[in-house]
Amino acid sequence: MKIEEKIINILRENGELESISISKELRLTYDSTAKHLKKMTEDGKIERRAIGKPWSYYYRLNRQKPILI
Repeated sequence: MKIEEKIINILRENGELESISISKELRLTYDSTAKHLKKMTEDGKIERRAIGKPWSYYYRLNRQKPILI
């Protein structure tokens, strides 16, 4: 299974998660996970929101663009 598919499944199961939690779930480095999350955000597959200062980034599936796998 591709990393993007794993991220989609993780977000389907958990709703919204902080990026570090996604990294731990995938058992990947934070930097590697961040690259995938950035690409998926740019592609419109997921949404990102920042909370607090310093920023914590949370991700969820894009509610406007359903993903079919």
